[in-house]
Amino acid sequence: MNEQQFIQNALQKSIEQELIARRLELGETRPGQLGEQLCPEKPPKAELGDWACPCFPLAKIFREAPPKLAVALAERLRTELPGWEIEPIGAYLNFRLPRDVVARSVMEQIALEQADFGRNEELKGRKVMIEFSSPNTNKPLHLGHLRNNVLGESISRIVAAGGAELNKVNIINDRGVHICKSMLAYQHFGRKEGPEGPFWETPESRGCKGDRLVGDYYVRFNDWVKEGGKSEEAENPEQLALKMLKEWEDGRPEVRELWQKMRKWVLDGIAQTYIRCGISFDRLYFESETYKLGQELVAEGLERGIFQRREDGAIFIDLSDCKLDQKVVQRSDGTSVYITQDLGTAVARHRDFPFDCQIYVVGNEQDYHFKVLFRILHLFGYPWSEQLQHLSYGMVVLPEGKMKSREGTVVDADDLLDRLEELALDGLRERGRLQEGQDSKENGAENSENSEVGLNTARSIALGALHFYLLQFNPRREISFDPKESLAFTGNTGSYLQYVGARIYSILRKAGAEVEANADRLAKYDPETWSLLAGGASDHAESSANSPEWELLKQLREYPKAVSLAAAELNPSHVVKALAEVARRFSRFYHDVPILSSEEPLLSVRLDLCRATLQVLRNGMELCVIPFLESM
Repeated sequence: MNEQQFIQNALQKSIEQELIARRLELGETRPGQLGEQLCPEKPPKAELGDWACPCFPLAKIFREAPPKLAVALAERLRTELPGWEIEPIGAYLNFRLPRDVVARSVMEQIALEQADFGRNEELKGRKVMIEFSSPNTNKPLHLGHLRNNVLGESISRIVAAGGAELNKVNIINDRGVHICKSMLAYQHFGRKEGPEGPFWETPESRGCKGDRLVGDYYVRFNDWVKEGGKSEEAENPEQLALKMLKEWEDGRPEVRELWQKMRKWVLDGIAQTYIRCGISFDRLYFESETYKLGQELVAEGLERGIFQRREDGAIFIDLSDCKLDQKVVQRSDGTSVYITQDLGTAVARHRDFPFDCQIYVVGNEQDYHFKVLFRILHLFGYPWSEQLQHLSYGMVVLPEGKMKSREGTVVDADDLLDRLEELALDGLRERGRLQEGQDSKENGAENSENSEVGLNTARSIALGALHFYLLQFNPRREISFDPKESLAFTGNTGSYLQYVGARIYSILRKAGAEVEANADRLAKYDPETWSLLAGGASDHAESSANSPEWELLKQLREYPKAVSLAAAELNPSHVVKALAEVARRFSRFYHDVPILSSEEPLLSVRLDLCRATLQVLRNGMELCVIPFLESM
């Protein structure tokens, strides 16, 4: 039972007692409806209490002005809710929680559960598969992939925190006409002239990652088409790419050999980016393997009448009855299209991991595709097709507009991370946070230990800034990414979260105190100590009604609810916002309350509040793939 329901139940009993005392009849209103009508809400100001409830809906039944009724009900509620402060203010009943009890409960729960605080068993027993990233082996990851990756990784961690059995998967799109385009461009333009004669360009010869090299040839193909597609063959480049795809599916050795080489270049490069971003998978699926099963399904669907064949030989499905029009599932030359492999992949996955739910984390540009995919799987009669879900997220744009891979206007993920790291180093330098030898660019100490400390800090700040920025919005919202704004050390940013965590570490180090919370130590505090912590007898100017300690405790208490809501809605922004609020309230606590100069027992219990805050920040940042820093 949550707090709102708890208050509603107490209200219901008090209302019924007051009706009996006044010998009033409810008429057509059933008893349970009264508590439902009086829904407790958060007051606009902390000094008004923790919960408030209007008495207006009861005025007609009791035939009394709401302010007078609030006074009468407050008397009864004090009996129903011992330890609570219940104050009638105008037509409202204002509730204040029993602060010493809440303070002890929150602190002990965090100390006992530590890294498990915020976890629950709401999804226990459910097998959940989450697909995300889905890169192509003809280009590097870009800014859009970065949002996809952190959404998928964060949602996976949040769902796992709900007790689900999780399987994180990635479909590698390593076949298709787009792959052949980069291969074809490499065949025509990859041979270079060097001091020792001609050679075929490689990542090593150019001095770059393999995914970048192959991506450049994908762009070169598009330029080639724009130039008029001049080649020795009669066909234009687009026709040549389709021809190469047919040769690939037919298993032509020289085509397969080139494909294997360029595919490995890209996979190796992308793997490095995943490691850099803290992204991992339980299993990789490859389109080059699953498309065959997809082709078998197309043949089966044609035989069963699910699909139809056109005059040109292409196979399609007519979904006009459900407003999805017609969709080709196999080209006229027999080669597969994107949805072919998705059919095969879905069936293969359920065989490998009989999931209760599969979530596709894919941009909203593919909304139509997934409606068709899910409908086709339903027509095949797979009962699990009803458990497929498309988490359709909004695109990431830059101030200059939408990105296009084939035109080379995409922001490469590694380039963006490099830029963010440079900005983070600049920020550390400006704030005087870099110690001697930690700025490799100024000290020429790329390999020194001090230099690596500074660079690692900058990398963590850059990644934290990026992930916080990308997760702070509802996934379905399109966002514009501003690198400089994301790295601000104040406000709602990942850098600020990291800064607050590092500040807490500093406080604990100065006190010579342990970092980890200890439930045994908390058990020794008496009720008066807990009352002091909750602002019951504050030693600072702040009123106890909204003391910084109490406001921070309440926010720590809200963290598990944010995790639960994020899992239910597949929306990590709930966790991000909860963390930002924890950081904000801790900063007020730190600014307004003398921590290290406090007298015992306040010193010890306030240090424990620091430890509890630190634990919640670490737990939440782990769910949001934001690196935690002990110092910065």
